[in-house]
Amino acid sequence: MLILKAFDLCKWGVELFLKSENNKKEKILEISDILNEISKILEDTADKIKKDEYPHGNCAVLEKLSTSLILKLEKYLGKADLEDLDYSLREASFVEKLYANRQDREVVKNLYEASGKFRSISMTIKI
Repeated sequence: MLILKAFDLCKWGVELFLKSENNKKEKILEISDILNEISKILEDTADKIKKDEYPHGNCAVLEKLSTSLILKLEKYLGKADLEDLDYSLREASFVEKLYANRQDREVVKNLYEASGKFRSISMTIKI
């Protein structure tokens, strides 16, 4: 699923970001907050899809958060990697596709898994 690919790219970008010595704690906290919010939106999307409810508004929020994350990481990732991350996050934000495939148990499972992964990296980088 694209959201899991997006997580892998995001994790790699964050690791590069953290290796840069000139990053201040406030920048790290900003990225952590974005990752945590992405996690919350993914979890909310999974919860609603599981209940057969359409997750209104989540698409737009996830798209804005993704754009913010890309802007924060653009100094640390190459153009191709940024485009790949951007594409993966945007594809994952298309709630219509996820909702249309809601009968597939893997959709909800993958959303919860991605949510947990984004939350874990958010928590880890604050340490």
